[in-house]
Amino acid sequence: MRILINEQLNSVKPVQYPYTKVGYHGSTAVFDKFRNNIAFFSRGPEFAAAYIEDKAMYSQQDADLYVYKCDISNVRFFNASDESHIKKLMAVLPENVTIYTLYAKGSLSRTDLIEELQGIRTSYPIEERYWKGKGVGESFYYDGSSKVIIEITDDILKVMEATDIEWIIEYSGSIDKNKDATFTIGRRYGKFKNDVFKNVNDFQAHMAEKYNDKYGKGHYFYDMEEEEKKHLKLLRKNAIAELLRRLKTDSDFRKMEYVLKPFKMNSTSNYQIFESIIEYISKAGFEGHISMEAYNGEQDFTYAVYRAGKIKILDRALYRS
Repeated sequence: MRILINEQLNSVKPVQYPYTKVGYHGSTAVFDKFRNNIAFFSRGPEFAAAYIEDKAMYSQQDADLYVYKCDISNVRFFNASDESHIKKLMAVLPENVTIYTLYAKGSLSRTDLIEELQGIRTSYPIEERYWKGKGVGESFYYDGSSKVIIEITDDILKVMEATDIEWIIEYSGSIDKNKDATFTIGRRYGKFKNDVFKNVNDFQAHMAEKYNDKYGKGHYFYDMEEEEKKHLKLLRKNAIAELLRRLKTDSDFRKMEYVLKPFKMNSTSNYQIFESIIEYISKAGFEGHISMEAYNGEQDFTYAVYRAGKIKILDRALYRS
C-alpha cells in the first residue's frame, strides 16, 4: 500500500523487529566453528535451506547442502524498533549516506535512511522541469527517451514511449497492405485499424480510389485538394485523441507511471540498506543487525552477525545430498 505524504499515515507503520535466541544458517560446507567474519541467520530452517539451495544452483555447485542450528542469543543486534538504538546510530551517521545495491549505488539523507531501516520507503516525484506545461498527447524527454503523456491526475503522470505510439499510428492509421499485420517484434501496433482509425482509413481509401493510387502507398496525398487534406488532418487528430484514451487501460502496451507527489510505503526487503551501513552500526556499538529480506516469494527477518566466530553451533542437519 502506498500513502501520499499529505494523507494520514496510519497504514504505514515502522516494522517491529523480533529478537530470536536460535538462528539457522545454510551452507555447502561442513565445519564445527564459524570463521570470524560476517554470517547471516534466519528464524527458521526453511528460509536458510531455500537460500543456500538457490545460491548453490546460481553458482552451479553440485554439493551437499547443510543447515546449521545456532545460538545467537549473546549478539548485540541493532534493532530499528528500539528508539535507543536509533539514537545511538543517529549520533554517528553523516547527513547523507551512500547506499550500495546489487547493480548501483545512491545516496540517502539521514532521515530517509532511518525510515528505510524502520521498514518505510519514500518515493519522490519526477522533477517538474521535465514535463511541466505539457498536456495529454505531448512529449518530453526523460530517462534516455521521449515519452508521450497519456494521462495526468493530481498524483500520477502516466506515459508511454513515443516510439510505441508512433508505430501504433503508423500501422493502425495506414491502408498500405504491407502494414496490415502485427509488427514483427510482437507488439500489436495494428490493432486499432478497424475501430479507432476506421474513419481515417475509410477516407484514405476513398482518396486512393479517387486519385488512382492502387496500392494505397500515400501518393494520393499529393493530389488531394486542400480541403480534403484538412479533413484528413482533422480525422487523424480525433483518432489520436481517442487512441490516447484507449491506451490508458489497454493491456497490450506498456505504460509507465511517475508520481507527482511523494508517497510512503512499507518495505518487504531492506537488507541491502543495512549492509551498506555496517561500519556505522558497528561504530554505534552493535555486533550485528536485524533486517528484512524477500526471497523466492517469501519474506522474513534475517540476522547478520559481523564477527561470527563467537556463535555456538547447536546442530547440523543435511538438507540435500
